Amino acid sequence: MSKESTLNLFRRLEQLNGIGAALSRERDIERLLENILEAAKTITGADGGTLYSVTEDQSALKFEILRTDSLGIRLGGTTGKAVDLPLLPLRTPDGAPNDSLIAAHAAIHDRTVNIADAYCAKGFDFSGTRAFDERTPTGCSSPSWSGCSNRSSTSSTWPLMKSRPTPAGIASACLPSR
Repeated sequence: MSKESTLNLFRRLEQLNGIGAALSRERDIERLLENILEAAKTITGADGGTLYSVTEDQSALKFEILRTDSLGIRLGGTTGKAVDLPLLPLRTPDGAPNDSLIAAHAAIHDRTVNIADAYCAKGFDFSGTRAFDERTPTGCSSPSWSGCSNRSSTSSTWPLMKSRPTPAGIASACLPSR
């Protein structure tokens, strides 16, 4: 491992340790979930992130917190601004697992899913991601990616707080294409 890689690893471990300490002090559940999402975005270098909860009847995922830094999008959580997006069903109309949606797949199978490019990935329906990209402005203020034609790219989605039969939540972080 190169000296630069080692230093980067130590920086991330220090960051993770600081985040863990801050999370252990938080008592407000909305702020805690927000902090978890922000920490995941920071550690992964993601521009955007979403936190979903499993509905009470465990039939769908509900958008709880949505963030896209480069576009100034901050919905849900402690913002007081609702995330007005449809529920993501965990099952298809015929009762089969809804494996076409990455967040539903992660919840149903209790596994992390990493996608290198949402526009080239096979096996998942990214039409919602593409529609979001099409609705958002092409210019943005992020210093990390110039031009900022908003195009979601790398995605990592993982279950949170496992409970039976599905996790209590799902988090997803997305890096823009560069």
